[in-house]
Amino acid sequence: MPEDYRTRLIPFDVTMILENSFGYFETIQDDARVLKEVVRVLEPRGRLLADVTDAEYLRTHHQPRSWEWIDKKHFVCREPSLSLEGVWSKRAIER
Repeated sequence: MPEDYRTRLIPFDVTMILENSFGYFETIQDDARVLKEVVRVLEPRGRLLADVTDAEYLRTHHQPRSWEWIDKKHFVCREPSLSLEGVWSKRAIER
């Protein structure tokens, strides 16, 4: 059975948050919970590698809707939005 990393006792030397997956939570408190968990599982001198996008750029270049093929069978509509707290969120709708 695979290990459940939420209860892992041995710390990681590196933790990665990739593909801009950080910052899509509803509240800043949710973001803080994720970072606290990263701190919990990292070794004392461990490293966090985060791939993030400039929020100000997203705010000034916002496109309410875009369409794209994600493979040969699926054409999706992406509808990114900003929450009231300015947190970026997104959803994909298959058509």
